[in-house]
Amino acid sequence: MNQDALTQLLTRLQAARSDEEREWLVMQFSLDNMAPAVREAVWVAAIPHWFDADFLAALLDDERSERAQELYQALQEFSFVEVFPGRGYNLHERSRALLLGRLWQEDQARYRELSRRAAAYCAGQDQTDTGWRVEMVYHLLVAEPDRGARQLQDTGWEWHDPPNFAYDKVETLARMAREHADAGRLAERGLGWTLFWEALLDSDYSRYRPARDKFLRIQITSQ
Repeated sequence: MNQDALTQLLTRLQAARSDEEREWLVMQFSLDNMAPAVREAVWVAAIPHWFDADFLAALLDDERSERAQELYQALQEFSFVEVFPGRGYNLHERSRALLLGRLWQEDQARYRELSRRAAAYCAGQDQTDTGWRVEMVYHLLVAEPDRGARQLQDTGWEWHDPPNFAYDKVETLARMAREHADAGRLAERGLGWTLFWEALLDSDYSRYRPARDKFLRIQITSQ
């Protein structure tokens, strides 16, 4: 480890004005000390809620399975990567949020392109699997906002109405969309449908006051 770089990090940590800034400085220091290919793999692995070697290869737009497998193995060595049962691995929630926040702030075009790759990969998986279906909608909301909003609308109705009445699935869908909403990444229609499903679920469970508040917050000014 470069002693000068470490000293500089400590100085910047002492001068940091918030916990978030300090967390990012530590993350940035870790990224700067990775090999370029591994660093890129960390960035793209933050996009989905989970990844395996194939998902990682799709995000990297690299069909060389051997290389993707090597990077997949390399990621597992980091303390901020943890097992995602039944799917593979994921980045720790706080580390993922830091990376996504920084990527959205500095390069939205790249964020959207990586989300497009993620959505395309998810669309190729079993769409009867709730996890893959929700993950596809989640990525489309950023990659293609209008199409994502339509998918959020249609998927919600499919699960909410008879014969399904799958309110738990709608809740999962709304929760994933809320993640983008809270981070300021949703376009108007996507945010409107997120609020709609949250409000409708509140109504379904007799939470009428929060349902009313959410319905009143919906603002859609364009077709």
